[in-house]
Amino acid sequence: MENDRELLYSTQHSRTFSTGSDDEANESGNIAGDLSYRIRQSGSTNVPCDSQRIHWDLNYQEAAIFLQEGGNNDKLYYHPQNQDALPAYLIAHNTLFYLLDLGASLLLMSLAMCESPAVSKLQLPVAAHASLEIFGIAILVLKLFLNMRWIGVRSFVRHKRTMIKAAVLIVMLVEAIVVIIRQTNHFRVTRSLRPIFLIDSYYCRGVRRFVRQILQSLPPILDMIALLLFFMLIFSILGFYLFSQQQGDLVFADNYFFRTIEDSFVSLFILLTTANFPDVMMPSYARNKSSAVFFIVYLAIELYFFMNLLLAVVYDTFNNIEKEKLKKLFMHKRKACQHAFNLLVTKQNSSTIHLKHFVGLMKYYKPKKSRRDVYLAFKFLNHSKTSNLSLDEFYSVYEVALLTWTAKQGAGSVWSTHFYYPLNKIFVGIFKFANWKWFDRFIYLVIAANFVWIMVDTIQISTNPSIEAKNDFHTTWYSIVFVAIYFVEVIIKILGLGPKKYFTSGWNIFDFLVTIASLVGVLGTLFEENFYYIVVLRPFRLLRYPYHYWVIWKKI
Repeated sequence: MENDRELLYSTQHSRTFSTGSDDEANESGNIAGDLSYRIRQSGSTNVPCDSQRIHWDLNYQEAAIFLQEGGNNDKLYYHPQNQDALPAYLIAHNTLFYLLDLGASLLLMSLAMCESPAVSKLQLPVAAHASLEIFGIAILVLKLFLNMRWIGVRSFVRHKRTMIKAAVLIVMLVEAIVVIIRQTNHFRVTRSLRPIFLIDSYYCRGVRRFVRQILQSLPPILDMIALLLFFMLIFSILGFYLFSQQQGDLVFADNYFFRTIEDSFVSLFILLTTANFPDVMMPSYARNKSSAVFFIVYLAIELYFFMNLLLAVVYDTFNNIEKEKLKKLFMHKRKACQHAFNLLVTKQNSSTIHLKHFVGLMKYYKPKKSRRDVYLAFKFLNHSKTSNLSLDEFYSVYEVALLTWTAKQGAGSVWSTHFYYPLNKIFVGIFKFANWKWFDRFIYLVIAANFVWIMVDTIQISTNPSIEAKNDFHTTWYSIVFVAIYFVEVIIKILGLGPKKYFTSGWNIFDFLVTIASLVGVLGTLFEENFYYIVVLRPFRLLRYPYHYWVIWKKI
């Protein structure tokens, strides 16, 4: 308890930085180190308090950047090198700029519908779509400029993907200018390269990762495909010599599958899919029964062995690449945590992080988290039950930062306890009634009875050819009764459990949608348009009963 009070006090007063020597940062990052160098160069002496506060603040910000780079899998050698690079980095990694980049990429993609040949109703004048293209290119060029500003020209030139993107943008910009000058479209290969910018955007990083894994897995897959085609070529040559000369000139009219070596290869290639089987075998089989052995051996080797082996190679290659990638991501996050940790410890205690420095970090890393959530995250990480975090505990910051915390409610808590009397008492009674086991059993019984009734009526209507009988099915008195019971159940549960708790259950959402649709269907009889029969979906809820006991059985 004493430790908790100490930690809570530190949280409440985390903005009060110590200016003494007992809270001096153990290490200066690129940003804070650049600031210290400028202060020393200026020769100013009236900076001990403010410089230390600013120093810690910059360390918090740079530590948060390290964690972001670890989470986004950004290379750490592209980390901002000085304070001048920080504004460009913050702009390039802003959510609004991410959306702007995504919008520009989608704009370039959508121009395909407006350029010639275009969708007739969406076609734009040449000057209009060319100007839009230049506008989208300008946004992407701005992104490249910001990247070059914070990673440096040398690192920018060495980044292959960025250089390819820059080269494509230059060609596209020149082409767009030419189109505006000529006021006419021409054949442009660069249109097919526009998806590159969408894949390179922040929100498509999962697609980019998947494409990269496909390219990395191609060598062993291509080896297997080459082996498969090699055996296919061997069998096509063998098939040509076996089946093309059986009847002289007459065979060429009948057995056209093996007329030439090209026909033989194409026929066996199609046979790999069994699309032309047994037609490809019939002419040869009609002359010699033993020719079936050739096709059986071919299918056994190519279809059942090599194709399955190819599938195994694809799976194994992807699996190995995924494992290696996850390992690299894990180690990359750990390395980022180490860099961030070194910026948050003090010279007097270089092995642990104090709570106030953790709060300073979260102010930049997760700025939307409340002070309570930050404190609880620290407590969750602090397995040693001390007031400081070790490096091993700090490694879990990525997982803990994603957690959200809410006040725990008791099993019998009611959402309406803060209501004024007598509403709170009424809602407590509704809550107890909604959770009464016999209420649920009654509803299950009603659903079962409704399902049986619908089955009986459906059988009667299916044997009655009159259209009037089918219309009468929708307007029966019992259909109104069943829908009324369902509607009352929904109202009771919403009022008793509360809207938030009610709509967090998938079964409740299903019941609500079916009930509303059934109610609208019954009321639709007033307009001669009804679909009460949607209530036939309601018996699916009966599956909830055995599922509940199945979950209990699994827990046992």
